[in-house]
Amino acid sequence: MKKKYSKMQLEDKALKSAAMYFGQELLPFEFESVEINKDDLYRFRMYDAYTAMVYKRPVATYVW
Repeated sequence: MKKKYSKMQLEDKALKSAAMYFGQELLPFEFESVEINKDDLYRFRMYDAYTAMVYKRPVATYVW
């Protein structure tokens, strides 16, 4: 028998899946273990600009 999921349960599953995907596939590429170069800084600035535009909030990225 096939289990029926409520809308909330489906939304929860979708959000958890997305969080797992971003955590496993996207975030590890942004943790640099080597020297950061100028191209990296430009890329980070593009992320800041895009995120600020989408959420209409100030964004700051810290690189050390």
